[in-house]
Amino acid sequence: MQSDYRKHYGWNVIRRSLVHFALGKTFRILSSLTIFFVLARVLPLDEYATYVSFQAVIAIVGIITAIGIQKVLFRYLPELRATGNNLAAYRLLFGGMLVRTLVVSLLFVALIPLTPTIARTFNFEDWIWLFPWYLLVGYLRLSALWLSQCLESFLWQKESQYSLALGGAVAALLLVGFAVLGVLDLPLVVVSEAAGEATSLTVMLIGWLRKWRGDKQRGVGDPGWWRANRSRALRYGAWGFLLSQSALFYGSAPNRLAAAHFLSTADVAMLGVADNLLNLVRRFLPTRMLMSMVRPLAMARFAAEGDFRAVAALSEFVYRINVTLLTLPIVVLAVEGPTLMDWVTGGKYGNAAYLLMAFLIVLISEGTRNLVELMVQALEKNPIFFWTNVIQSASLLIALPLLPILGVWSLVIANFLGTVVANTIVIVRLRREGYGYDVNLKLFAWIVVHGATAGVAGWWVWKTTTSVILTTLVITVTYGLLLLVKPPLLDREKEIVAALLRGRSVNKKNN
Repeated sequence: MQSDYRKHYGWNVIRRSLVHFALGKTFRILSSLTIFFVLARVLPLDEYATYVSFQAVIAIVGIITAIGIQKVLFRYLPELRATGNNLAAYRLLFGGMLVRTLVVSLLFVALIPLTPTIARTFNFEDWIWLFPWYLLVGYLRLSALWLSQCLESFLWQKESQYSLALGGAVAALLLVGFAVLGVLDLPLVVVSEAAGEATSLTVMLIGWLRKWRGDKQRGVGDPGWWRANRSRALRYGAWGFLLSQSALFYGSAPNRLAAAHFLSTADVAMLGVADNLLNLVRRFLPTRMLMSMVRPLAMARFAAEGDFRAVAALSEFVYRINVTLLTLPIVVLAVEGPTLMDWVTGGKYGNAAYLLMAFLIVLISEGTRNLVELMVQALEKNPIFFWTNVIQSASLLIALPLLPILGVWSLVIANFLGTVVANTIVIVRLRREGYGYDVNLKLFAWIVVHGATAGVAGWWVWKTTTSVILTTLVITVTYGLLLLVKPPLLDREKEIVAALLRGRSVNKKNN
């Protein structure tokens, strides 16, 4: 069993996967930023607000169609792979893909007759004819993202990341071309995104089939695994379904739809700009970005060794990196936010700066929740997470009566309170059941000190020069130098990071 773990999740595999992972994510970041800048600068305010609502509907559909299959695959694919049961792993992946595709297809077809009601509820009647076409974009997007996450469970980062990066590049190039020609509007945005998502899905399917056909051990394993473990997997999947649905009313999509229904078009567009930037940050932070690496590694190691402390230590390490990276944009926005956002969006959305900063603080708390969820999944104690998801979703009820008074800020308050309360309950419950984990407060304190010092330096430069570029540069360089002098890492973590950069193992135990 250890040999299979090393073969599929050992140090050399991790290192190779990280290279593809980093390259793919870098290209995706560039494409995503290009798309954001073009749309925020070029699209009229009313079209951008409609685009925000379209995205939110697709995100809600993605949650509704998460019927537990996703959780089952993420939990058991690494376990089967790490224990040498390749036959069962591939059968589970193929079967899960078929069921998921069927469910998603049925729901998207069912949404088409509801288009008038959806358009009326979220105030985009003028674009009602375009919405069914955006459903097609959403169908392609959800299929590609879900398949990519399954491939990442095998650490097939090359096939996953490069496919998504290529699709993002296609969409970005088309949007830039239309913008340069001066013809970019919402219908052409839909055309560009459809082309990008179709490219990603097609290339990924080809890569997936090639990897499967090229695996000479794809027939090795226990053909009766599903029969023997069906009850366990279905029970886990049922809890996965409940978990996803219990979180339906928390997050980006519910926030956008609540704003679209209750607030003005200008408020929806402002929230959309802040939220789109937030989602870019969320996607490319360690708690989300590295989850495609961390989740399969944690599940495989827990299956092979049963060591909860290793999973907890990995989670705390990733979260510390998460906070370290989030601190920089928070400080930059605090010092020069409105001017910077005006510069980025062509003078249209400067008032979204402090809103984005507040949501980044909420994102720190969300990062805690993502990693606590990883531990809960490894232990298969999903009931703990279910009730706190309900609490987190119910926090939207706090925002609704405050929307006419505080506007979009009521969503920030509700999201923050809901997440903090939910996190606290999960951590306390885990500790009561004997699964506590340590948090190095001293290292977190150093992150705060570094951020505050960089902020003071940036504030002085901003007051002296009012230069966006110079101020951002000073804050970034100061913060980076402080991190080099006093990194918020344990000695053992420094060794691991250095070994990854050198491209070799620290010692044999890391295999």
